[in-house]
Amino acid sequence: MSKNSHDSLYRLALEMIIKNDRCSISLMQRNLHVDYDRCAGLIERMETEGIVGSIQSDGQRKILKPEAPGLTALIAIYNISGQHERCQNQSL
Repeated sequence: MSKNSHDSLYRLALEMIIKNDRCSISLMQRNLHVDYDRCAGLIERMETEGIVGSIQSDGQRKILKPEAPGLTALIAIYNISGQHERCQNQSL
């Protein structure tokens, strides 16, 4: 997979977690139609970058940093009201 297509997939994954206000491998597999390993890699990258938290008992991850590069623009695109305040209260 080329770097551009990998970055495109990552952007789609970011859009998906913002639109759905949640993040899990199964949600990503259903929406992006990619395999488990690729979804796990995307989520690991998001966790490393501080965008999502560690996995919870229900398999979900909290979205921690909507102000991370790219997410602010996505929030504006999808007009997600209250997202920023809610995530700031949950973060670290």
